[in-house]
Parts: sequence; C-alpha cells; structure tokens
Amino acid sequence: MMKAAKTSIKHLTYTDIAVLTLIFFGIAIISSNYAYLMTLMTWMNHHAANEFQAESLPIQGFGNLWAIVYEVVLLGLAFAYLTYRRFDFGGLNFAINRHTPLKIVLYFMVAGTVATLVYYAGYWFDWAYWYNSHTPIYHDLVNDYTANHTHTDHTYQSLSYITPNLIVFALLNGFFEELFFVGLLFATPKTTWRFLLPLSVVIRFSFHTYQG
Repeated sequence: MMKAAKTSIKHLTYTDIAVLTLIFFGIAIISSNYAYLMTLMTWMNHHAANEFQAESLPIQGFGNLWAIVYEVVLLGLAFAYLTYRRFDFGGLNFAINRHTPLKIVLYFMVAGTVATLVYYAGYWFDWAYWYNSHTPIYHDLVNDYTANHTHTDHTYQSLSYITPNLIVFALLNGFFEELFFVGLLFATPKTTWRFLLPLSVVIRFSFHTYQG
C-alpha cells in the first residue's frame, strides 16, 4: 500500500522559531556583538581614533552586493527548512492590491519620521551627557574626528553614497527582517505570542548592538 502524504503544518513550534532565528540572524548576532565589543575596547583603550571612525562609514557598493547575495542565500535556506517541515505558506497572509503602494508610502513616512526624531533626540542627549561629563578620552576622540573627517562628512551628507545596490539591499533587507518578525513569528499558535513578542525585541536588539 502507498503511504499517505504528510499533512502540511499551519503553525510553527518553538523549535522551528529557534532554527529560523539561527538561519536568519545567527551570523548577524555574532558579528554585531563582536563589532560592539571591538568598538568598546577601542574607546576604552583610546587607540586609533581614525580607525574607529572608519568602521562607521557607509557600506560601499561591493559590500551591498555581497549583503544582497548573503540574504538571498539565507532566504533560500529558510525556504528549504520550511519546505522540509511541510509548512503551509498559505498561512502567511500577504496580499497586494491597489491600496498597497499608498500604504507603503504612508508607513515609510510615519515610521521614518518617528525613527528619525527618536534617533536625533537620543543622539543629542547622549552627546550632551558625555560632553558635559568632561571625559578627556571622549573629548580627544571628538577633536580628532572633527579635524580629520570634515571632508568625509560633506561627502556623506551629499548623498553620493546612495547607489542602486544600496537601494536594492534596503528593500530586500526590509522584506528579509519583516518576513521573520511579522510573518513567520505570527505563524505560531496565539498562545505562544506572549512569549515570542518579547523574544522578538531581544532578537532585534541582539543584531543591532553594533550601533552602540
């Protein structure tokens, strides 16, 4: 007799989420925290201020191209795992209609505005705290950066760093992250959401530590 085909699963388990987290963000979490620790050591030891700032420059075209390939590969691995698990992709409620472009623009405007305000508010609060603390190391780093990176700042602000590769990567990266956080993470029983939502914050935090 022929064996019956396995039934597709509509809900992912904790184990599935753990595996997918490693696939999507495992390398990013390790590299982000490594970069943060290296940056912290640079500040503490006051070594090579110029080298420290160079690590913060925008990613160049080749880096963006590599990042695109990297994320496509990871998406392929995630798809292979979900296929192996016989996950029902129809459970991911994605739909595109005539309202989609307008919603995308609106969401970007609102989210971008809020994120920018929060970023600059945090930046100036942080700057004021450290500058007023009269920390000699901090002042030396600021003076070195101001003296040696004026031209770099103008280049950065001229938006010349925006390339087709950067735009493609930005769009892909948004899909890459949100597929996990607002797609797969919610493809679980509702009873698990109260645990997975706080976990999602921890995961997001863990691969953004490189920002300091």
